[in-house]
Amino acid sequence: MSFCGAAGGGQTVDVCTFWVGTTRMGMRLHDMKEIVPYRPLSKLPNRKVSVLGVMSLRNELMPVYELNDILGLARVNETSNAGYFLVVDRAPVFAVRIDKVDAILHLQPESLQAPPEYARRHHVEHVAVKDGKHIPLLNFKASGIATEQEQGAWSDFMADLMNSELKAQDLIEFVGERQ
Repeated sequence: MSFCGAAGGGQTVDVCTFWVGTTRMGMRLHDMKEIVPYRPLSKLPNRKVSVLGVMSLRNELMPVYELNDILGLARVNETSNAGYFLVVDRAPVFAVRIDKVDAILHLQPESLQAPPEYARRHHVEHVAVKDGKHIPLLNFKASGIATEQEQGAWSDFMADLMNSELKAQDLIEFVGERQ
């Protein structure tokens, strides 16, 4: 299942909903690049627990994070090698693992509520109300998911890679061979 997220016309807010464990959440389509089926990842040495690994998608190298860890949710299945990767449309590009894609919703702007302050710290931009259910809508564009130190470590890793004998294209090909 692969699709590109594009904002729809009219006065609605277009949202893709998905499941992470037992929690239903969503993201605006224009904040998403695409969703791709799970694939094996290349592991990184000395990685933070929330970093599942790295993947290459159409020759673009990106880290993949466990969304449960980022949001402070318990993992339902510690050894999950299933689900999908939601590729977030921001620079630098990254992906998060989700369990199941749910639906595309076309919401009226008045159905969006401001989240509690503590939820904002966990990347919740709005809470959508649909059929009496509350759906947290995530946004990683403003805050990203990594601390400045972690972003620096990723940049340093990529810089070291470019300055080493192993060039980025070699790593992309290596990652591609393993997928």
